[in-house]
Amino acid sequence: MAGEPTVGLLGGSGAVGRGVLRALAGTVRLRVGGRDRKRAERALAEEADGHGEIHVVDPQDGDALARFCDGCDAVVNCAGPSCRLLDAVALAALTAGAHYVDPGGDDPLHRRIVHHDWRGRSAVVSAGMLPGLSGLLPLDLVGEFDSIDRVTGYAGGIERFSPAGAEDFLASLSNGFGWGGMCVRAGDLRPSPAPHPDPVRLPLSRTPAEARPYVSSEFLRLCRRLAVDGDWYNVFPGRHTVDFLRRFQAGQAGGGPPETVDAGVDAAAVAGLIGASALDVAGRSPEQLLVIEATGLRSGRPAVRSIAVRAGSGAALTGGVAACAVLAVLEGAIPDGVHHAADILPVRTVLSRIGMWWPDCRILRSDAAAVAVDEGAL
Repeated sequence: MAGEPTVGLLGGSGAVGRGVLRALAGTVRLRVGGRDRKRAERALAEEADGHGEIHVVDPQDGDALARFCDGCDAVVNCAGPSCRLLDAVALAALTAGAHYVDPGGDDPLHRRIVHHDWRGRSAVVSAGMLPGLSGLLPLDLVGEFDSIDRVTGYAGGIERFSPAGAEDFLASLSNGFGWGGMCVRAGDLRPSPAPHPDPVRLPLSRTPAEARPYVSSEFLRLCRRLAVDGDWYNVFPGRHTVDFLRRFQAGQAGGGPPETVDAGVDAAAVAGLIGASALDVAGRSPEQLLVIEATGLRSGRPAVRSIAVRAGSGAALTGGVAACAVLAVLEGAIPDGVHHAADILPVRTVLSRIGMWWPDCRILRSDAAAVAVDEGAL
């Protein structure tokens, strides 16, 4: 990076934005944008020793957004929910001549911005924990096999949802982001054959959890790219969240998964998920996990490998991946155009930097299967 580039961080006072602030502090010139000046000032003081500038900006105000992006070398969108903002911030960054990084968005955002003229600039979307790290971790295992035939993933933990996070999660269950109750077979979506034995106990996890099948658009792309079958599970250690999601998805039953994003998720549903997650986290230490298991042939013999990552919050992992994407675009390591993080970021570099920024993050690689069924379920 020549000189000290300016990075505009929209939504810098939220949990994910604070993660990006902490990771980038001291390496770039920071510009933090948000609706609430006091919250932004507090975040900048606590995560970056107050080094940076504050802009009051509503991401849905086009003129204010343009002023915020003007003069930035890169813009990171940590404002939410991403299912509502869609491409507004990305196009403002593009107009200002800046690179763009988004921890969310995934296919709906990619489709909206990929056909614009990004010559001389790069955009990295899906640069979070899920999507993002969830697509990178399987690639860390692939090189250890002669051939691979199946990938299984688990993601979740104990953490209270933020309002934006709750809305984005509920939107991810349909609306073009993913499909509940599904698996991947021969490159196509299929109904998951059977529920996972419950409860399951994941590596590095403190508690058993219920596993619910789910295929994200990122996981479907991964399975098609690797030509493997795939199963993915969202895991929930708390019964209140599981019970709420059962009711929510039962209310959605009756139609196929939409291919486009609507205006958002019902406010009562968002509040319900936040309340359920708060009940589950009460009196427990928060944690978020990503666990990947791959099976195939290694030295001509059947083999299994797994990798598990645990952090104190999903925001830390999401902020870490987004910060890695920012550094990559500023260093010129990303080609011009629009890319998914899992297709373009080097997984070992991402894991190394996350471990440096969050020393309490644990990474475990194993030659054993990833999941054990809790004895109480047998």
